[in-house]
Amino acid sequence: MRPLVVAVLGFVLIGITAGKEEPKPRILFLTHSAGYVHSVVRRPEPEQLSHAEKQLLEAAGERFEIVASQDAGYLQPDRLAAFDAVVFYTTGELPVDDAAKAALIDFVKQGGGFVGSHCATDTFYEYPLYGEMLGGYFDGHPWNQPVRVRVEDATHPATKHLGGAFEIHDEIYQFKSWSREDVHVLLSLDTDSVDMTKKGIKREDNDFAIAWCKPYGKGRVFYTALGHHKHVWKDARFLTHLLEGLAWTLDTDAPAEPRPAPIERTPDAQGFLPLFDADVGTAGWRQAGPGRFAVKDGIATADGGMGLWYFAERSFRNFTLRLDFKQNTWQANSGVFVRFPRVDGDPWIPVEEGYEIQIQGAVPSKSNTGSIYTFQAPTHVPIRPPGEWNALEVTCIGQEYVVRLNGALINRFTGERATEGMIGLQNHQGWKDSAVAFRNVRIKELPEDAASYHVLYDGSTLDDWKMCGPGGVRAVDGLLTTEGGMGMLWHKQPFQDFILYLDWRVDRPRDNSGIFVRFPDPGDDPWVAVKGGYEIQIQDVGGPKQRTGSIYDFRDAQWVPTHVPGRWNHYEIEVRGQRYRVKVNGKLVNEFVGERALEGFIGLQNHDPESRVQFKDLRVVSLKRD
Repeated sequence: MRPLVVAVLGFVLIGITAGKEEPKPRILFLTHSAGYVHSVVRRPEPEQLSHAEKQLLEAAGERFEIVASQDAGYLQPDRLAAFDAVVFYTTGELPVDDAAKAALIDFVKQGGGFVGSHCATDTFYEYPLYGEMLGGYFDGHPWNQPVRVRVEDATHPATKHLGGAFEIHDEIYQFKSWSREDVHVLLSLDTDSVDMTKKGIKREDNDFAIAWCKPYGKGRVFYTALGHHKHVWKDARFLTHLLEGLAWTLDTDAPAEPRPAPIERTPDAQGFLPLFDADVGTAGWRQAGPGRFAVKDGIATADGGMGLWYFAERSFRNFTLRLDFKQNTWQANSGVFVRFPRVDGDPWIPVEEGYEIQIQGAVPSKSNTGSIYTFQAPTHVPIRPPGEWNALEVTCIGQEYVVRLNGALINRFTGERATEGMIGLQNHQGWKDSAVAFRNVRIKELPEDAASYHVLYDGSTLDDWKMCGPGGVRAVDGLLTTEGGMGMLWHKQPFQDFILYLDWRVDRPRDNSGIFVRFPDPGDDPWVAVKGGYEIQIQDVGGPKQRTGSIYDFRDAQWVPTHVPGRWNHYEIEVRGQRYRVKVNGKLVNEFVGERALEGFIGLQNHDPESRVQFKDLRVVSLKRD
């Protein structure tokens, strides 16, 4: 039965029911504007619905009985007693006395629900108990534009359909008399998506909540700052957000206490955050669809299907994802899903909106291991036999997807779907008793201005490298080892702005080598790199400006946080314009401003016959230049 709309004395009664149906929750939707009148609640005629009222009516359907009114006279004890919850889209000091205001506060304290949308924080400034109940007051709107919103609690009914983040065009509020300690934040502004130098920004902590909830007495309060524009009130994401927030305020049997904060995740020396391992466990992960993952000792093994186990805590834009997997048979079927913006309880949505890196078998095809499933086959599949662990790496930058398996580059694909989304692992129906297990799922976020990903050496060939000067660099078992010297192995692709990642190790602290960047074509003369580029040194016992982490002969490293000889160390060398930043094992050791060429090559030095230095996992993220 479609809801019946009846005009009665300045208010609109929506959702009259007939017969002996179970009574629906009765909701007062108050849109009185004693201050600024938003276009979404301006009625064409006194007895005609506004845009927001129409959209809420259509979205609520038969779920709620809603009374839409612009009469603040409803704020009386006897009239409020007829409702289960109140929704405010109001401005200014409503024309009621303090007794009416106290009636609203008492209504919530005694178990009623309260929902505020957008300008509900722009109301009752002269009645502090209202601000205390709601959680804060409006304090300006610096931005009215497309923004990115972070989902801080992806498990709440009002936000679980939104994924880890989403983009929307709306007017964004900031608040005063507001603190995270007093509310449970559900949504917040991603400040990287707006101009933080804009006039009107007052919060020094740069904390801009967009939605929150809280218990209040025996009742519940839900607030969302979204809802300024008409197109937002037609957005299914917003309407679901609002209605599920309303439903949450009515669910008095469920606990109202804020959910625990996400687990603290500490990056490793290479900057990778653990999403799932033996230490962080399954925090932040959810299952959609049938089946499950059985978790024991930091290993998640697919069981049944077809479902998806996904990290719901947040979404990711540019990143490198690393994990280990193993099959118990060649037929064991699974996949790694990336950048799907939503799930909504349906594991097939990520199939349609994200990309799957397939796991099954060893023959290159669009549906076997290493493929972008149904889109592009891998060049080859260097997979290990069933029962052995494999290392999978997936890098996503813009529309570029790069896949490595056990160190080897096997797929480079250009997509056209969302460039931000979540991470998921598939529990496929499998083949008889076949299964795929995962461990050590970790992610490294890459800069917003990342442009492309380059694997300089994947352990298989040096076809893209040249040698100049005496000695050489030997490639064995996926490692590069210096021999003789003084010479240099250099890569044939020039770079402008970039981040270089690589691992190295030495046998003795005095073993000597270096990483040369941005030098011109050296031909057969390695000294061209010394004179035309910059060297980031490797030698722990070198003197000032000549030890590990230094810009050789230009700027000393602040300290040398290397491991003992025999253990691998990690370099992260960031080059932007004339600025050079060097990290050793995740710690910043050098910042330098140069004056040489803004483009050039990358090289590895073989310093002398006595020094044996090994390198592996050389990768470059090229950066966009302004």
